[in-house]
Amino acid sequence: MIKLLKLAVALLFFVFHLAAGHPAVAAEKPVAPKANGAIAGRITDDAGTPIAGAAAEAFPCSADDTLAGSAVTDQNGEYLIKGVVDGCYRVRFSGNDLESSWHGGKQLKDDCAEVTVSGDQQQGIDGKLSEAGAVLTGSVTSTEGTPLAGAWVTVIQNSGTESGPSVSDGRSDDKGAFSVRIFPGKCIVVFARKGYVTKLHGKSATEPTVVEAAKGKTVSGINGSLAKGGRIAGSVTDGSKPLPGIYAVAYSTDTNVLPVFARSDSSGKFVLDGLGSGKYRIAFGDREQKFLLQWHDGKTNPDEATVITVTAPATVSGIKGVLRQSGGIAGMVTDESGKAIPEVIVIAEPLERNSRGGSAVTDQTGSYAIHGLDSAHYHLSFRATSTHHLPLYYRDAAKKEEAQVVEVTAPQTVLGVNQFLRQGVLLTGKVSDSSGEPVQAAVMVYPAQAKEESGAEYGTTQPDGTFSMAVADGAYLVEVRAPGYLPQWSGKAATRGEAAPVTVSGKEGSQPLEVVLERGASISGTVKDRTGAGIARVRVSARDAATGDRGESAVTEEGGKFTIQGLKSGAYRLKADGSEQGYMEAKLPQPVQVTAPGGAENINIVLAPGGGFSGKVTDPAGAPLASVSVAAYDPATWDEVGSAYTGISGDYKIGGLPEGSYAIRFEKSDSKYPVQWHKGKYRREDSARVEVSGTATLGGLDAVLQPGVSLTGVVTDTGGVPLANAKIEVYGGSEDEPFSDTRTDFQGSFTIPSLAPGSYRILFSHSDHVSRWYGGSDRRNAARLAVKEGALPPLSVALAPARGKFSGKLMNPEGKKIGQAWLTAIDALSGAAVADERICECSGEFHTPVPGGMYRLRVERHGQVAWYGGNSQEEAQQLPAVGEISGMELVIDDKGVRGKQEQR
Repeated sequence: MIKLLKLAVALLFFVFHLAAGHPAVAAEKPVAPKANGAIAGRITDDAGTPIAGAAAEAFPCSADDTLAGSAVTDQNGEYLIKGVVDGCYRVRFSGNDLESSWHGGKQLKDDCAEVTVSGDQQQGIDGKLSEAGAVLTGSVTSTEGTPLAGAWVTVIQNSGTESGPSVSDGRSDDKGAFSVRIFPGKCIVVFARKGYVTKLHGKSATEPTVVEAAKGKTVSGINGSLAKGGRIAGSVTDGSKPLPGIYAVAYSTDTNVLPVFARSDSSGKFVLDGLGSGKYRIAFGDREQKFLLQWHDGKTNPDEATVITVTAPATVSGIKGVLRQSGGIAGMVTDESGKAIPEVIVIAEPLERNSRGGSAVTDQTGSYAIHGLDSAHYHLSFRATSTHHLPLYYRDAAKKEEAQVVEVTAPQTVLGVNQFLRQGVLLTGKVSDSSGEPVQAAVMVYPAQAKEESGAEYGTTQPDGTFSMAVADGAYLVEVRAPGYLPQWSGKAATRGEAAPVTVSGKEGSQPLEVVLERGASISGTVKDRTGAGIARVRVSARDAATGDRGESAVTEEGGKFTIQGLKSGAYRLKADGSEQGYMEAKLPQPVQVTAPGGAENINIVLAPGGGFSGKVTDPAGAPLASVSVAAYDPATWDEVGSAYTGISGDYKIGGLPEGSYAIRFEKSDSKYPVQWHKGKYRREDSARVEVSGTATLGGLDAVLQPGVSLTGVVTDTGGVPLANAKIEVYGGSEDEPFSDTRTDFQGSFTIPSLAPGSYRILFSHSDHVSRWYGGSDRRNAARLAVKEGALPPLSVALAPARGKFSGKLMNPEGKKIGQAWLTAIDALSGAAVADERICECSGEFHTPVPGGMYRLRVERHGQVAWYGGNSQEEAQQLPAVGEISGMELVIDDKGVRGKQEQR
């Protein structure tokens, strides 16, 4: 059901990935009708065979409830619709025992190709119909029970092919009855009629009823009841003249309501019809992206959009959209001889935050044009999809860091951004199982000299198990993965460290790789509640009991069944996370032993229900805020124990919590709102506690986020050269959890968009430079930056280049990577703190650059202080800052830290 819903959303949510609503376009001014136009074409089946007796129907784009003309195909599959008035039309095709379609493909009528008639005959308006095999029938009525004629009933299915979802539709007759021919299988149904609120068959837009139709069968009783809707009317201009063909999309703050869209007419006017009572945000944009996306009223961010309240069936009028023209980038892609390369994906990635990127694909002439770009700086990447040319960045750069920046100033298009691609060398091979059968696998190719698994090229095997990937001359490590099998590296190695490089040369080519994957072990069982009932949608993960490394995982199906595959032989600790279903996390007390290719079966995990809390997050005006991260913390350890995100309505719910006291944190990333704790506090220590008892869910834990003050600045090296991708972290006066963080752009500039009034410490760091606190050498003596109402002066910070680096991971005695700790490099001679790094809970890893010298490492976590390689500062091991010392393992417990240096 989830997959089908996603398919429906992908189709229905069209311009901005949303397009489900029935369009209600304002009628254009009447003109003298000219009924001497015509529409002609040919209708065939999937094999290209003409279909006789099929129907072609033309509906005006501005009022598709009214049939403008129709015709039936002859023996050659050809049709001619005569007497068509000049204007825009959508053409629908249908036939006996065939799925319907619209001109332009199997898609929604509102997103099909449009046909313009202007006093002549439009030819070549062809259609293709597929075999159906099943039928859905039912009726459409109003909420008062009156039959609704002319309602559209659209059926969406997963076709199981690369062509995407299958769509077929039909209309209700005078009695409200309908019949839609579909391909057998599971589907969801959408009901729509002009003036009424569009509805999915089922409980809501997020919980549709999935209908399954067997071959040769008719499923009846698929009924829809539609309520009268309200309207939003307005106009779209460029500031001086009307803009026709612009899409206006209404998004409800209620996630159970489908969006509605309309297009502006020749006078720039639009009407959003069929809106249920509620609050809406309106977005404006065009398909060609000649204009920048805008939200009402003149906003670029949906969270800042002015909310419009609709009370059906009333009309809200006077809504105005004023669009600015976008910029663009255009050019050609050729090979070294100047021959055009078609089907190259060109991506423009903005260097400034919150700027809009874009992409395009080269045509047969090698030309491309990217529209819809902001005034910003961009990196361009080029990747061939149908040839063996090597990917590059503009201009002639193998890495993004070496790419030339393209500056766009809207509304101008930067022309002549051309790039030639070099032919690569083919690295080929075949993947099979131990019996010789081909395996569908993913193939990752890494440069052999790369220290980490970065810079990879990705590919997949063909149905016969073969693969070929274009690479440059050099040595590579190849990793092959497939579900249920053990991963394998080149040289038949199990790990990257054991892998043998594969040398590829344009002169000598490369030896085809023969990869034989072995089946991994599996663990299967059931996740149940205390009554013995299975629980679906619970993630069960396996962690290596010996190393603590995370293994594979699986999500339970209906009935609570799960199977974790692709495990190497060994013992695993299982954990089941059912918090989204309201259950507390549970771990098996004993490890599960498996030996590949066998497995362990009938592993049962019982979850107990937990408590939770819910609420709503809004701005000061009461408008809901979507995509706000809400997290529950244990105040004793400040470990995160549960989290959720607000929906478009601003609502959230966190479940599966044990009894206890919690602090709640609210954060909306990259916004004008600073991190806030429960009851409007900005320090976690000041946060009001929430007591969770039993299985109850506490409601009404709302938050109103207040805008903060922005902080800007520039980070350079000691020579004044801007440092891109430097990290800036903002901490409170005493807290070890950052309030906010960001990174510099290619010019070394940064912006922290939201700081609440208070006192802050700021840490600047970079992968190749020594970290530095604002106004101090470490976090204890760092200067406090006072933030009050009003603008802050920009900061300018210079970081010194590093001579060495200490890298590794922090773990607990059970082998689990942990964070929320500080690693400090102490100068062995002076005892001064030289570099600080906060180890994140997300990875437990550290990479601490330092200047030249000898150092001791100090670790602090939750009040514990320990030293690497000793029990005190005097006993701690001294480490030289020469190059990188990697593979360091720090194990922290109540007795201190044990150090293990694996590699220098």
